[in-house]
Amino acid sequence: MMCGQVIGWLQTTSTDDALFLAQLFIDTRFRRQGIGSRLMRILIEEAAHEHKAVTLGVVKTNPARRLYERLGFSVTHEDQYKFYMRRQPNRTPT
Repeated sequence: MMCGQVIGWLQTTSTDDALFLAQLFIDTRFRRQGIGSRLMRILIEEAAHEHKAVTLGVVKTNPARRLYERLGFSVTHEDQYKFYMRRQPNRTPT
């Protein structure tokens, strides 16, 4: 919530070795203000504290892929619709 407003949502799942980002949505009115970057850095720190990687799938046309790459994620594989990415816990966030 921001000033009493819901601005989006975040959903994660934890496995033995990774924190999987299932969904991250920021309302259009609040995008490009650094909120997504801040949330991702918090997730990365949380996962690193637990010695876990962070994994996610991003639709191939989603410009958020650039954010994930800046934060140290690498594509591990892809299918017809998505790139699947992983960030190891020993990397320092940018």
